[in-house]
Amino acid sequence: MISVSKCFKGGVRYVGATMAIKPAYVKKTGRILMETYPNAFGPDFEHNKERVEELTNIESKGVRNRIAGYVTRKQRSQRQVA
Repeated sequence: MISVSKCFKGGVRYVGATMAIKPAYVKKTGRILMETYPNAFGPDFEHNKERVEELTNIESKGVRNRIAGYVTRKQRSQRQVA
């Protein structure tokens, strides 16, 4: 299980005018999850949401959904490139 307290350091980065600003902890947690469990995630948000809940100690539904959304977006973009 990944502890979220490791991922809450840092600031918010500006991504662009058309995309939402993702906090650094969302990106870092998502990146750690995808590196640690490469086969656990796919292009389906609902599946990823359940996996984030199982693999982390996140209690906040909003934060869980943001991380799952970030992972879903990355998985979809990786599949389009491949």
